[in-house]
Amino acid sequence: MKSEGAAKEKKWFVVGAGGQARVVIATARACGLPDPQACLVDDGSETGSKPIHGIPLLAMEPVLNQHGLFFPAVGQNDIRQRLIQKLTDLGWQAISICHPTAVLEKDVLVGIGTIIAMGVIIQTGARVGNGVIINTGAIIEHDVSVGDGVHIAPGSVILGEAVIGKCALIGAGSRVLPCVKVGDHAVVGAGSIVRDDVAPKTTVVGAPARKV
Repeated sequence: MKSEGAAKEKKWFVVGAGGQARVVIATARACGLPDPQACLVDDGSETGSKPIHGIPLLAMEPVLNQHGLFFPAVGQNDIRQRLIQKLTDLGWQAISICHPTAVLEKDVLVGIGTIIAMGVIIQTGARVGNGVIINTGAIIEHDVSVGDGVHIAPGSVILGEAVIGKCALIGAGSRVLPCVKVGDHAVVGAGSIVRDDVAPKTTVVGAPARKV
């Protein structure tokens, strides 16, 4: 990805200090990127904690005027989107990272601040928004639209021409059938099979998926 190239030229930061930050750092190393300068956290409460993969933790506020590159490594969809907005408004640039084992067709479009994890497959015509997590082994089929802030959990399959609304969560091992629309901020429980459209801010579970 072009943003990975930018990270090879400049120093960059991971924003976050949890499991998602560990995955981002591991993925960046697999891509041959230099290690981030630090993992940034909202305050100083965690800066004395054990480094993540050897990367130190720093409070975010003192470095905000550096206007560097960053990756939003936060699992919560809404918070991740707010971080992207906040930092880009301050002049920072969000990068995207794609694991070398992922397979993307040449015409796939991927937004900023997005991670494509190990073993992902994304087919022709797919569109992936900003601040998206496409997690380990997920499959995105042809002409799928994935909105900003979405998390597609490990092993999920999104079939052709489906639409996943912004900040939706598709649980691990779920299947979204062709042309189905999952609304903004909706949640699909792990292992579900989604045959019908899902309204915004709705949680569905089961096979077939039903509203909770």
